[in-house]
Amino acid sequence: MKKKSLKKVTSAVLVAAMSMGLLAGCGGSKSSGEAKTDADGATVIKFGIHVANPKKQETVTYNIVQGFNKENKG
Repeated sequence: MKKKSLKKVTSAVLVAAMSMGLLAGCGGSKSSGEAKTDADGATVIKFGIHVANPKKQETVTYNIVQGFNKENKG
């Protein structure tokens, strides 16, 4: 009988811990929806490319950025 109640308590604790983790992980900051702009009012987009030579190693992303800059006076 003790094993059955121990399993129920353990299950309840695990469910509570997982629920708290889910709520903490899905909570967003208030500033996440705001667009970043520069001094001229243009929207700033940042890419995180972690390579030594983006032009050679990340050509697709590099070409997208160059095309965007050409069209938008970047």
